[in-house]
Amino acid sequence: LGADVPFCLAGGTQRVQGIGERMSALPNLPDCHILVAKPEESVPTQECYRRYDQLAEPGRADVAGMVEALEKQSLRQAAQKLSNVLEPAAGLEVVEKLRQRILAGGALGARMTGSGSAVYGLFESKWLAKRCMHKLFDLADGVFLMRPLNGGPFILSERE
Repeated sequence: LGADVPFCLAGGTQRVQGIGERMSALPNLPDCHILVAKPEESVPTQECYRRYDQLAEPGRADVAGMVEALEKQSLRQAAQKLSNVLEPAAGLEVVEKLRQRILAGGALGARMTGSGSAVYGLFESKWLAKRCMHKLFDLADGVFLMRPLNGGPFILSERE
């Protein structure tokens, strides 16, 4: 099982430390629309981390700034604090192309997911997100529009 399994089971907004085994609940992300675009190209996780280890000056996330934005329930401030220190290690041009196109489409912020290669953007407006969605199909195999879920998994229905 992957290190992200505990997070997926806990759900909500979490500060994750270690390899994913230490989690602290944070205030939920303000209501928004999240656009995710997954290009055909992918990044093997092990390769991405190997490249990250070789970076001369790896980036650092502004965790305190993000926590403050969530406490204020400011989507705009949270979007400005989005970070993924693995982004430079992905080594795929399409990641930056998707990110720039999502931002040009009206996202408040956009970053690569995890170790890649999908890219997401946060939108205040569903209309803007849907309009942007149509501008990504030439760069991505899959484009998805969703909303944040402020809890863990739940059963929609049971089979007898």
